[in-house]
Amino acid sequence: MEQKRKTNLPLAQQPEVTSEQLAAQVSAFDELRSWSRPETDEEIEKRVSEYFQFCIRRQIRPGVEGLALSLGRTRQGLIVMQNSGGRRGAAIDRAKGLLAALLEEWSLSGKINPVTFIFLAKNHYGYRDKSELEVATRPDIMPTKTLEEIMRDIPIDDSDDDIPDDFTDDIPEY
Repeated sequence: MEQKRKTNLPLAQQPEVTSEQLAAQVSAFDELRSWSRPETDEEIEKRVSEYFQFCIRRQIRPGVEGLALSLGRTRQGLIVMQNSGGRRGAAIDRAKGLLAALLEEWSLSGKINPVTFIFLAKNHYGYRDKSELEVATRPDIMPTKTLEEIMRDIPIDDSDDDIPDDFTDDIPEY
């Protein structure tokens, strides 16, 4: 029997789960997909709580995609809902805060690869690498004269000795 080669290609990599685990996860997410789509602020707040209880009951790790699925939306739709503000935006903010806290805890305790946490934090929770650039003036290289003083010190050659009177005759026309 030929052994499969491991690959780093994300789409070619298979999850390391047993058939039973895979069946349980597909069943769980299919159940989420079947839930009705909440519309009011109250329904959305209730559904967010139901989603986390569902994850506890079914023993699956909660995530942004699962949260969006439980609300009958895509990840992009979840972002729109979050940015809409009000109670529904606050509910999504709190839910994503809980998800980020869980990921951070799993990363710090070695349960997930820190690179995975960094990727998810940047893509789902607004984290970003911060580069600081310090700008300082250096008096030793700054000009001590004003522009007018500098212009006054530049010698101006008013003589036309080196420019012939008919210098434009040699310029070709196009």
